[in-house]
Amino acid sequence: MDEKHGELCETITNLNLKLEKPLMKIEAIEEQLAPLYSKERRVREKSKIDDGKRVMNEVESIELQECEIQINKYLRQQKKIEKEDKDDFKRLKMCLKEERRIRDKDKVYRIDTELDQIMTCFKMSFINLCSLFLTKCMSHEKFELLTLFESIFQLEGTTFVDGEKKVIELEMNPKEPELMRKLNNGLCVLNEMDVHDMNGRAMQFKV
Repeated sequence: MDEKHGELCETITNLNLKLEKPLMKIEAIEEQLAPLYSKERRVREKSKIDDGKRVMNEVESIELQECEIQINKYLRQQKKIEKEDKDDFKRLKMCLKEERRIRDKDKVYRIDTELDQIMTCFKMSFINLCSLFLTKCMSHEKFELLTLFESIFQLEGTTFVDGEKKVIELEMNPKEPELMRKLNNGLCVLNEMDVHDMNGRAMQFKV
């Protein structure tokens, strides 16, 4: 990205030098357009929109029309200047757009890479924990990850601290009695594994 950015900046500099005179003319036109755009906006702000149509008095309507005529006049002059060096102006616009897009992109890529690594580690750790739970606590049961989420991980419940223990009480889903029976047996095994939270409290699961 650094190398590409440097090449683009060099190309932009060369094109600016090559188009120095027409760019100066365009800059002068843009200086004339700036107050006209401001005036146009102020006139439009005075008007009202009624049933999808702009409504204004005759004086404001004439003022807006004259303003638009002046703006279009300068825009035609600008297009005429750009037309004389059409290819160079087209290339300059493309280079400027690309330069803005990749500016500081190396920093963005570095951050994205770090986030990708963090998420990959989290996903692998999570999958390993799921595999461990199914293997050790649920007698090698096989579930899709989506099933684990919808049927087990999204169960509602409450959590409270009881002395040196942190208790998690889950609400069973009566619509899946067989799965809830297996989950209850699995939680009994999990409780025997002496799991502790970050504060050193023993965790106990109840249904």
